[in-house]
Amino acid sequence: MAEVHATRDGESHATSESEDDPGSEAEARKRELTVEEAANWQLRLDDAGATTYVRLEYVQWLKESPAHVAEALRMQGLDELLRDAKLDQLPRDPSEHATWWRSVPTLKLIAAIAAFALLVVAVLIINIRDFNRSIETHAGEWKDLVLPAGITAHLGPLTNLRYDFSDRQRVIQLSRGEVMFEVANDPDRPFHVNAGLAAVRTVGAQFAVSREPQQVLVTVAEGKVEVSLGNSALTQSLEQGLPVAAGNQCRIKLSEPISIRPVNVARELAWVQKILIFSDGTVAEAVHEFNRRNRLQIEVTDPAIDTKPVSGSFSATDPEAFAKALEQSLDLKVRRQGPDRLLLESGH
Repeated sequence: MAEVHATRDGESHATSESEDDPGSEAEARKRELTVEEAANWQLRLDDAGATTYVRLEYVQWLKESPAHVAEALRMQGLDELLRDAKLDQLPRDPSEHATWWRSVPTLKLIAAIAAFALLVVAVLIINIRDFNRSIETHAGEWKDLVLPAGITAHLGPLTNLRYDFSDRQRVIQLSRGEVMFEVANDPDRPFHVNAGLAAVRTVGAQFAVSREPQQVLVTVAEGKVEVSLGNSALTQSLEQGLPVAAGNQCRIKLSEPISIRPVNVARELAWVQKILIFSDGTVAEAVHEFNRRNRLQIEVTDPAIDTKPVSGSFSATDPEAFAKALEQSLDLKVRRQGPDRLLLESGH
């Protein structure tokens, strides 16, 4: 049986260095790459089949650097000028070329270019505003939100997402963190969650998506979702992803096969109620779950502590109480170091 593996999307750019001025040559190469990217984006946006997700990614690319915005404007201006030039209508008789340029109203052309540039800037600002419907939580902060299009979202700490809902689809871009979604059934408007390594698609379900740098977890409480690698779910039908039914969790981990297993959904999603439940876990796993949600960080100073077993139910908002419980049950020592750091040390 063939295995499906998750891989990180990325680009590698080779830059040559000159003995005379390596910095300027590297900058020149960086500019070339930006120009190439801007040209590629222009082609993708000109495609009539460009999806909402493509437009969202374009806006994200623009926000990465002022140089991206400058090149995008230049590409759009060039594209418009080429369309207006109507090169196919230029005189074919070489003798006419000497006087053709006289018919071009130079000042009007310059004014038109300037007006077009201002229009493009205005359109970009509007698009960024429309497509940048961002929601963010900070360390130790939970949010329960009712979004448009029949979506309820329960956000855990340190979560960032953007949403774009239209008459044809409902799209969430999850940059980091964890969200429990309650999605009203609507076959005419599929619901998509892009979480980097994985994409989730459904027409209606209750499920949670947790995104970390090395893995994505999809836990289904009710209904059914389809999980695909990367962003492919945005262009696939529901039958083309891996089905994940209620009571199951799908794990997509970097460079590992996708796994689907039955889980205790109430335990896995207890974080929504600000509770963390561990069953036959380790100290290292539990500490990670507290640290990813809280400003107060726990640091284990002895590697031998990491593998000690942990079981029980704890308040997700109180890492200090958790550390104190470990101190008593595992014969450890907790030492405070500054306002945001706890050291977990061996008791002997």
